[in-house]
Amino acid sequence: MDPTPGETERNASDSAMRVLLIEDNRADAVLLRELLLDAGRATFDLTWDDCLGKAVDRLKTERFDAILLDLTLPDSQGSSTLDRILSAAAATPIIVLTGVEDEAVAIRAIRQGAQDYLVKGTVDGRIIARAIRYAIDRKQAEQALREARDRLEERVRERTAELTVTNARLQALASELSLAEERERRRLAAVLHDDVGQTMALAKLKLGLLGQLLKTADSKAALAEVRELINQMAKRVRTLTSDLSPPILYQLGLTGAVEWLGERFGQQYGVCCRCQAMGDPQGTAEAVNVLLFQSARELLANIGKHAHAHDVEVALAYGDGGVTLAVRDDGDGFDPDLLRTASRTKESFGLFSIEERMRHIGGTMRIDSAPGKGTTVTLTCPGTPRRA
Repeated sequence: MDPTPGETERNASDSAMRVLLIEDNRADAVLLRELLLDAGRATFDLTWDDCLGKAVDRLKTERFDAILLDLTLPDSQGSSTLDRILSAAAATPIIVLTGVEDEAVAIRAIRQGAQDYLVKGTVDGRIIARAIRYAIDRKQAEQALREARDRLEERVRERTAELTVTNARLQALASELSLAEERERRRLAAVLHDDVGQTMALAKLKLGLLGQLLKTADSKAALAEVRELINQMAKRVRTLTSDLSPPILYQLGLTGAVEWLGERFGQQYGVCCRCQAMGDPQGTAEAVNVLLFQSARELLANIGKHAHAHDVEVALAYGDGGVTLAVRDDGDGFDPDLLRTASRTKESFGLFSIEERMRHIGGTMRIDSAPGKGTTVTLTCPGTPRRA
């Protein structure tokens, strides 16, 4: 019996694949049914529609394993026919079955999304059946790959979100550790100054009184030796106090403290270090001053230990609600990309730590350097720390 448009040729097998044939030529529809029956396996339930509009309406309520599509229909021709079916059944594999033997048309159809392109009269039932099975397999593989990719992208988004939170916490921790370190330095400096320093001052006073009571030259010489030892210890305590928490940062502010760092650097390493400041420092938060002072101290220490520089410059600039610190040297230089590698030296970790602390308060660190070309490290941050 010849098929009728809209009718489904039922197969006895429960595993039969449902195929929608969109073909306006009854003779071609009959021939296709016979070809599939002659393929050796009765595995298809064939539904036939003779125009695109009917097929699109059917696809709103029915699902098929594959679609056989003629590109030339009464209500649609060419590539637009394929576009409409792709829109109506995006998840269903589509095989173009047409009388047009045109390689360019075939390539365009495949690029549009068709799984295969067959020419009527050049294929038998086995080829068509195999094309249907392969198209279904490919579509299922594509769907599985797409779902795997979607799952992977979702995992990546989740991990990225987790890393963002973790990085924010690490930046906050680095900043808090920096401030905690400075508080502890100030506490220890106060202990050295107030307790140890005053105790040694009292000891010197007592020794002076004792010296007035001593009569022999040997006794006075021994007392002078003890007094000298105490003087040396007092000097050492003052140095330790200054190293732990230079009072100049709180006495003269960041500008004066940076100038003091430059002078001390020049004395320690015998290298010319020029310091300059521009703008009004009023309104800069203490946390920002502490961070920039610590950073300048660490950058100068790195230069003194590793750069072999002959000329160093430190510049502070206030303005636009923020502050910029630039430390430049004419030393050995290095490749900044090496700082991004997994292998970190103590020096590079120090730079990484500065960068993380700057990022936490809303600032940035830029490194301009090359082997043999010296280095400039520029720190820019708001006058008031941004809170994460």
